[in-house]
Amino acid sequence: MKTIGRVSFSAHSDGRQTKEFITALQTTKHVVLVHGQEAPMKRLKDSLLQEPALVARGMSVYNPKNQEKVVVPFATQRVAKVLGSLVRQAPKDGDFVHGVLLINSQHKYTVVHPRDISTFTGLQTVSIHQAMVLPLAAHKSDSEILSVLQTYFAESEMFKDVTPSKAANDAETDNADTATSRINVSGSV
Repeated sequence: MKTIGRVSFSAHSDGRQTKEFITALQTTKHVVLVHGQEAPMKRLKDSLLQEPALVARGMSVYNPKNQEKVVVPFATQRVAKVLGSLVRQAPKDGDFVHGVLLINSQHKYTVVHPRDISTFTGLQTVSIHQAMVLPLAAHKSDSEILSVLQTYFAESEMFKDVTPSKAANDAETDNADTATSRINVSGSV
């Protein structure tokens, strides 16, 4: 049976220690490197891909940018029924179906849209709203705050097409010394 495991270890390990640790994982076929600076992560990936023991077992190493998808191929083929609102448009061969994979006690697979979970299971779903508070210097305009957010989330599409509203810009001009700007970054899961 194929499994996906997550291992967490000291952030203070160096490239050599990390390489030794990964090499010792005898059955590992895919490694996803996260939480590091881009240049050192690339060097570690390149080093791992040159390690004879890892090359011999055909290990793949990924070092995605923040929020970048990683598609890990599995050789085992499974058949799943697609139900509910995902059926409205039948996928073509080779298309990806984005949904929730449900597995019953007989190991039968079903894929449904997250909104359809309660329809096809005894489970109920809830929406979780989250907010992030970023400390910003006082007396910043909405344009300056937006610039900070666009820089902070540069690898995301989140603020790509966002512009401050006209009302916010007018408030900046009218009350430049006393205006308080607040931009809430929120999303639903």
